[in-house]
Amino acid sequence: MKIILSLVITICIPYILTAQEICNNWLSLPSMPSFISIGDLDIPGNKLTVEALINRTTTYSGGRLYAGDIVSKHDGPSDVNYLLRPNSAEITTSNGYFITPPICEIELNKTYHVAMVYDGTTLKFYRNGYLMSQVAASGSLYQNNWQTRIGFYENQAYNENFIGYVNEVKIWNSSRTQVQIQNSMVTIPFPSPTTQAGLLAYYSFDDLVNKQGNNNWNGIKGGAAAVNVINSNCIFTIDSCNIIINKKIDFSYKQNPCSPLNIQFTDYDNETKDNYWSFGDGVIVTDQPNPTHQYALPGTYTIKYVLRNVTADTVIKNLQFNVEQADIILTPDTTICYGSSLQLLTKPSSDFCWSPVDFLDNPESPNPISSSTEPITYQFTGVFNGENLVKNGDFSLGNQFFGTEYQFATSNTSNGQYFIGKSSSNWNNQMKNCTDKSSGSGNMLMIKGSIDKEKVIWTQMIEVIPHTNYSFSAWVQTLSSRNNLHIALTIDDHTIEIFNGLLSECNWKNIQGTWNSGNKTKIFLAIINRNAQMQVSDFALDDIRFSPIQLKEETIAINIDKPELNVTGAQTVCTGSAITLKASGTQTYSWTPANLFQNPNEANAKATVFETTKFFVEGQSDKGCLIADSVIVETYPLPTIMKTNDTLICANSTIQLEMDGGVSYAWTPTGSLDNSSGSNPKASPATDTKYMVSIVDQFACVHIDSIQINIKPAPQFTISPSTAVCEGKPISLWADGGDVYEWTPSTMVDNANISDPTAYIDNETTFKVKITELVCNQTTELSTTIQVLPNPQVIASSTNDIDCSTSFSQLMANGGLSYEWWPIQGLDFADRANPIASPLATTKYIVTGTDQNGCSNKDSLTIQVNFTGAVKNYFYNAFTPNNDGLNDCFGIKHWGNVEALNFSIYNRWGQKIFHTDNTNTCWDGKFKGINQEAGVYIYQITGKTVCENVNIKGTFTLIR
Repeated sequence: MKIILSLVITICIPYILTAQEICNNWLSLPSMPSFISIGDLDIPGNKLTVEALINRTTTYSGGRLYAGDIVSKHDGPSDVNYLLRPNSAEITTSNGYFITPPICEIELNKTYHVAMVYDGTTLKFYRNGYLMSQVAASGSLYQNNWQTRIGFYENQAYNENFIGYVNEVKIWNSSRTQVQIQNSMVTIPFPSPTTQAGLLAYYSFDDLVNKQGNNNWNGIKGGAAAVNVINSNCIFTIDSCNIIINKKIDFSYKQNPCSPLNIQFTDYDNETKDNYWSFGDGVIVTDQPNPTHQYALPGTYTIKYVLRNVTADTVIKNLQFNVEQADIILTPDTTICYGSSLQLLTKPSSDFCWSPVDFLDNPESPNPISSSTEPITYQFTGVFNGENLVKNGDFSLGNQFFGTEYQFATSNTSNGQYFIGKSSSNWNNQMKNCTDKSSGSGNMLMIKGSIDKEKVIWTQMIEVIPHTNYSFSAWVQTLSSRNNLHIALTIDDHTIEIFNGLLSECNWKNIQGTWNSGNKTKIFLAIINRNAQMQVSDFALDDIRFSPIQLKEETIAINIDKPELNVTGAQTVCTGSAITLKASGTQTYSWTPANLFQNPNEANAKATVFETTKFFVEGQSDKGCLIADSVIVETYPLPTIMKTNDTLICANSTIQLEMDGGVSYAWTPTGSLDNSSGSNPKASPATDTKYMVSIVDQFACVHIDSIQINIKPAPQFTISPSTAVCEGKPISLWADGGDVYEWTPSTMVDNANISDPTAYIDNETTFKVKITELVCNQTTELSTTIQVLPNPQVIASSTNDIDCSTSFSQLMANGGLSYEWWPIQGLDFADRANPIASPLATTKYIVTGTDQNGCSNKDSLTIQVNFTGAVKNYFYNAFTPNNDGLNDCFGIKHWGNVEALNFSIYNRWGQKIFHTDNTNTCWDGKFKGINQEAGVYIYQITGKTVCENVNIKGTFTLIR
């Protein structure tokens, strides 16, 4: 197929170039390798221009990128400082890899001027002064260590050698305008190169000198390169496109996992007329763009596709239609129990098929659950992806390794922009808060759409293996209500898959297509915004994959273990009977209720039955499968038995035992019974006895019962022991063991007919009590003697009454062992024989004295208090502090209670040598520890007693 594009454009030329001026002194690059190396000429920052005159003389294959490296400082898309080719321009920046979109390719043996310009926002490609293509680009230019070369890149891993002629090469660290480019391409040689701002290197190839003047960048020839060569086709027509572009046809195929030899072929160009398919097995069809063909056998087939409507383009591919046997089912062959289920787990695949689908809960799931009731083998056939060949397909490495026609923007302000980030609402707060496909916290490619048709969202060059099937896929989601998408996956401009429709916001949709590489080794992947309705959409891409695919299959066999269980033992038995229940058919057994069995894990298990019971048994096969069954064992109804209650009888007595409800009876022990086989024997036990009876009912079932007959023990008659009581005190008597009591002498107790009367006596008395037990009519008489102890003679006295001069009185009591004074107010201690009393008013004190027998008596006294009159001032007129115990200290006496005492002593010079506020403190004749000399001293006393205020002064003599 050929597409003819004609575009003839003319511009005004400043002057006409002669052949002599522009045909001489060209660089010739005749074969691979041919190049000029000019050193490690890095261009930093975000501005550059590279331009050259070129003439390609030989054909090239592989697409526009293989038209040759004119000026190269690169190895691959990840490290392009700059790369100028006849049909495109490429750079790598801190924000990723950028390449200008496809245009019409050059003609051979025709001279062109080509230029690339990067200004920090856009990468532009000019041919003959016309802006042919551009792509939004941003970021600082990538710096590498590759040599800048003219004609062929340094690594030489692929045949990218430009074959032909090159001249007028200029390298700038500035961005040139279109007018400047148009002027420079027709101005040969370039004027004043040493003074041109931003010019780093200029070569006209009459030699290898850098005409800009920096000799560091002089050239060195490599391979077959030559200078000063004539280009016979050097005159160029200033047009941009007037060529025929050959677009090769292509096709792919898809195997159906459910029918691997049923092949769907697809013509990417969808030409419905005048086409020819040969399927390699003798079958030929025509006029079908997307035929389906069923092969009889797996194998390798040569497929030939011819499109005959224009130029009879042909593509031939050798395709293998096989299914690889592989370990793709994670669940091993197994046996499951009848009635149970098994989840089938498989390795991840992009498409799959289960066969058969019987007993699967969801055959559309790669991990369905099988509930098969019979042995079955499932086959799983899946399409499996190999290594992802897309670099940075999840955008975890940021804005690099891909090209785009959208403008990079860290904050979205207009249509036609893109960004690599984690949150769409952070990029544009009018969008929904959508996140990436895989983790919810990773990067994605976010796009603010535009109305431009056929705009490249993403593109990347990939190396492929010939005759290999590949899967190309991407996930897309919309970011706002502008959600009408028309997205195409393309390979070398052929559409592989399209999504055209509406998506709800933040819901990821997978777009996936398959492709066969044929003879190709390198391709360009692209994701295109078709936007057929000229509508703007906001969307994101993530997890872009391109990987080889292989159809693989594996089987899983499932066996069913269905054990059988046989149970016997249904019957009717007497309550409490021991029976044997039998089970067979499995390997192990478990009976319930387990507490009724001797061993609940035996096949023939012995159980005791107390009531009608449903017994369950669970059997387990050797495969571990369980099966359950049950058996009912009934019991005869219990008879209604009436009997004598357990009884207490008197010694040497007889009791009639009663038992009813049976047909026959047997009593034990028989020795104290008059009849051991009757229903109502008489019992005469000598000791406590439990009579057991075996009762046989109408069903011949034996029931055991009993009657307990206990002998009432002889009563334990007791009386309170003999004791003593203090004179005038009552005493409590008591007796125990009977029901009736009679006390004597009855006149000396408060109640002679109770067990615990109170007695009142003045002299020693013996009390008797007659005790009678009424049940067995037993009587006894007991006695106790009570002595009367005399009370102590307690006498109370005091030393004095209290007045203004005497503040306390010494109380005294005798005749007892311990004492208690009352009231306690005014006493220093209330539990002593001789407390100190300091009452503030006349008080009567009562003392209780208790002797060694606990008997007590009382006495009393009154302390008169008189706080009228004056303090008697008792002072010595002299004292002798000689430590003889007589008159050694000078102080106040008999002042009673004193408040605010101020007692001072002065020597004859008026010096204060003693002071106190305590009535009990006196002067010992020393001052600061030194004995004072004999002589006359002055005292002064002020204070307040209970009777008056005191203020006195006088003299006394210290005698040594």
